[in-house]
Amino acid sequence: MGEGKERTKIGLNQEEQMSKMAENPQISVIIPAYNGSLYIRPAIASVLHQTYRDWELIVVDDGSTDNTRQIVQQYEDKLRYLYQENQGVAAARNRGILEAKGELIAFLDQDDFFCLTSWRYRWLGFKNTPVSELSIVFGGLSINKVKPFPIYNRGRAYPN
Repeated sequence: MGEGKERTKIGLNQEEQMSKMAENPQISVIIPAYNGSLYIRPAIASVLHQTYRDWELIVVDDGSTDNTRQIVQQYEDKLRYLYQENQGVAAARNRGILEAKGELIAFLDQDDFFCLTSWRYRWLGFKNTPVSELSIVFGGLSINKVKPFPIYNRGRAYPN
């Protein structure tokens, strides 16, 4: 088979998986974006490369004036792109929720990313816990030391 046509363990190629996921995904990942052209590629890539594959990706462009639209449209066959006039990040997240088809909602900021196994383990935690005992599922935090500000841990600042 040609590139991108390799069969997975369940017998579907990547295109067939994407088509199946779009119908009824387990998780809807929502990325609100505003002038995110410098950061949005790694955020999108971190969703596309998840080991857990039952998701849809929705990018809500909140009135960007840079080339965010052009960058996101490079992935148009792998996500849904929605544009709205600038209303703020909360309105962009809410629009994503309204458009979501998944049973669960995951928010990812345009300048953040998920680790490769992030949703695999979160979904297992969610699936294996009785609903009556579950309020929220969340992951860990990794600090990127490239950022030029102190790292805070339990109220104390640590230098980079």
